[in-house]
Amino acid sequence: MLINTIPLQRVIDRAEKEQSMFKKGDQVIIAGSAEEEKYKGCIFEVLSDPYSICGSDVVKMKCHETGKYFGGGYAVEYLIYA
Repeated sequence: MLINTIPLQRVIDRAEKEQSMFKKGDQVIIAGSAEEEKYKGCIFEVLSDPYSICGSDVVKMKCHETGKYFGGGYAVEYLIYA
């Protein structure tokens, strides 16, 4: 009999991720990606709830100062709350 076991740390990581998910209306900044310096000082408004593209959770967002719009989605792993 094969039992499906998931390492405990993976379960904890997933639970923490679900608790810290961004939602529509949140204010975020880009951190930890190659585009961090390019958009330094820009606060983005999250325009969608997170959704998955090719295994990555992404959100649509817009910087009202510059007008930059990420309509295809931006990976939430590179965003932090402003």
